[in-house]
Amino acid sequence: MAEKKTIELEVKSNLSDAENSLGSLKSQLRQAQAEVGALSDKFGATSKEAIAAAKNAAILADKIGDAKSL
Repeated sequence: MAEKKTIELEVKSNLSDAENSLGSLKSQLRQAQAEVGALSDKFGATSKEAIAAAKNAAILADKIGDAKSL
């Protein structure tokens, strides 16, 4: 004979944590973009340092986009 069980789940949404995380990512993105500018000025826009910093900034921008879509 089949046995039925009931499971109760409580899901809490803490939007403030999500907002803080997104704010932190945005802050990191601003810092990364500032670093891109500084490295471009120091080494040139096509230098390997500036390109690496730009790639890191793009990764952060993608993460922000992913977080917003969730």
